Order: sequence, then structure tokens, then C-alpha cells
Amino acid sequence: MQKLYKGKTEEEIVKELEGVIFYNPISNTYEPKEEYLSGNIQEKLTELYNYITYMSDKHFHTEEEIEETKKKYAYNLKKLNEVLPPNIPFEAITIKIGSNVITNKQYEKFLTHLISTSYDINYSSEQGYNVKPTYYNNTTDSNIIEYGTSRMPADKIFEHLLNFKPLTIYDKVYDYVNKKEIRELNTKETELAQSKADKIKEEFEKWLNKDEILKKEIERKYNKMYNNIRPREYDGSYLTFPLKSNEITLMEHQKNAIAHILHGNNTLLAHCVGAGKTFEMVASIMEGKRLGLITKAMICVPNHLTTQTSNEFLALYPTANILVATEKDFSKENRLKLLQNIALNNYDAVIIGHSQLQLIPLSLEKRRQIIEKQIEETEEAISYAQYSSPTTQKKITKTITKCKSKNRKT
Repeated sequence: MQKLYKGKTEEEIVKELEGVIFYNPISNTYEPKEEYLSGNIQEKLTELYNYITYMSDKHFHTEEEIEETKKKYAYNLKKLNEVLPPNIPFEAITIKIGSNVITNKQYEKFLTHLISTSYDINYSSEQGYNVKPTYYNNTTDSNIIEYGTSRMPADKIFEHLLNFKPLTIYDKVYDYVNKKEIRELNTKETELAQSKADKIKEEFEKWLNKDEILKKEIERKYNKMYNNIRPREYDGSYLTFPLKSNEITLMEHQKNAIAHILHGNNTLLAHCVGAGKTFEMVASIMEGKRLGLITKAMICVPNHLTTQTSNEFLALYPTANILVATEKDFSKENRLKLLQNIALNNYDAVIIGHSQLQLIPLSLEKRRQIIEKQIEETEEAISYAQYSSPTTQKKITKTITKCKSKNRKT
């Protein structure tokens, strides 16, 4: 920008762009506001507060440096706090048994309150939650009568709820026809256990609502963990479209969508029918080429829309140099000639139909890369296969063999 904007220092340019760009001390780069003021805002605030705290250490920094740091990032803090999603109160949060906003210690406290027996509750990513009494005593009335059954005590029901496992009780019966022991669902015992689970859920909700300190802690933790994402928004008001037809005026939402395409890399235009998506695609292509972001674009549409798309393209940009591929162009004898034409000529855009796109093969090198990546991902799954069923392990091995065979043929 300094090369293009002669006579201006970096400090002067940054001052002029205040609010449009932000310096991120964590990544040590300037970021556009759409990027900086989006994503996990809680995380960005925490990182910035930690950075300011570190830079405010009097053992390593002077009073002047500390004051300068606070002044420099006050605007960043202000803007990040402005886009922070509004706090969701505890009353609007649904907390289920098994939610990770409740700590293991808090679950232990509830279960001890419910059954009058102390418990150790641990969690591992492989096995989930594990509930064990600190000493062997699971025969209390509250455990096997009030909140549990003789077949499934309350602490076991609670473990199932923590792990979101179905509550089902089976009997072992002998199958005289096939001469082997099988499991048979005990409907009565299962329904009884499920009714006890409902009772435990009610008690859990009552217990939560009685503890104001716990409610505040859950509210804080929930908002920090789940209410922290700000969707990225794009402002296209700065776009001028110098090559566009003066007969057509793009609307605000179209300009914003075009800015999204130019800066977002991967964009879904999820507008309703008639909102002007084709003009958005066309303008983003022509602006991208004018700005040097792209050299040649391809628009792939349903076969019956190729002519309509080209008409709208030329209506918005009458001087555009486009190629519209017909069904005849993709005939077996003309296909190679068309692809050479596309490769060698400086078209602004090429418009083809869906079925035509399927006739353009990937290069051998690209196909090998895709297959090798599939093999790599599948081999990585082997490390987790030890926790899976033998059927799953066989499927993984079969997939690897199939991919390797395909790669050899390629």
C-alpha cells in the first residue's frame, strides 16, 4: 500500500484505515475488520487481555511502555466487546445430565446429595463417564428403591444418563431351537428404570436451581464455551464496479455478497429465488479479474440455464469476453478442441452445463493426490480401529486395499 500510496508513512495509512483494519498482536499482522471482528470473540478477548497483562509487567516494561500498550489496544478491546454475543442467562440455558458445563466434582456432589453415598466420577474420551462409590455401598433404599431398581441401581442409571446411553434391561434366556443362550428385552424392568431416570432428572433440575453460585458458574462457563462465535460479515459498500453497465444498479445485499466472494474464498449464496445471485457471481468474477485475484473463471450451471446465464452476464458486463459451451462442443470429436480453446484464450469466463463438467477428467497427478490422501486418512483410522467392532476393522482394511489398487491402475 505504501508503494501505491506514495508520500504516506505506514503510521499515516494505518491511522486512515482505523476501524477498517486491526493490528492483531497475537498473529503479528493487520487483519480486515471482517476477519478480526468475527470468529471466537471470547478467545480473541482472552488472548488480547493476556497479551496486555504480559506487556504491563513492571519488571520488564517501563510505565511509558505500559501506558502505550493499553492506549494502543483500547480500541481493539472496545470493538471486540461490541461484537461479543449478548450473554445468555441461566434461565434460558437447558442443562442435561452429561453436559460438560458441569464438572465431575459437581456431578459427584449431586449424586452424593441424591443417594447419601460419596462417589468418584471420572471421564475419559475412550470410555466416557465412569461412576464408582468411594466404598462399596450400593444397597441403600435411595439407590435401589427410590431412584433405582434392583436390576439397575440409581448410580448405574446416572452413569447411563451421563453417557447418553439407552436404558434397556435384558434377560438371558435359552433358545432351545438354536441351542444357545440369547438376550431378551425385559419390557417391565426397562420401563421401571426409565421412570426412575425421569425422577433423577427432576431432582437434578431442582438441585441446580437451589444453588445460586452454581447457576452463575454454569452461566459463565456456558457463555464462554458456546456463546462466543460471531459470524463473519462483509461490507461491499466500497466496491465501485467501473466496468459494469450503468443501466443496472446492484443492491446492498448483492454488494455484500460480492465482497464475501472476493475475500471469503468459499461462498454459499443462499438467497431466495429472484434475489440476484447470477449478477453476484458475474460481478465477483469481473471484479476479481480486474483486481488481479483471478485470471479465468468457470461458471457451471444446470444444462438448460447456460444461455440465460450468458445473457445476464452480458447484460451486466456488455464488453465481457465469455465462452458458452454447447452440447455440440462437448461431443467426443470436439471436446479436446474446446478444452484447448479454453486453455489458450483469455476469456473472462467460461459457462458450461453440469453434465459437461463431468466430461472433463482430472489430471493423473491430481487423481493420484486424491487417492493417496484417502489412503492416508484411512490408515489414520486404523489407530482408532482397536476400539471398533471386527466388522468396522475389516471395512477399513478393505477400503485401503481398494484405494491402493485404484492408485496402481492410475
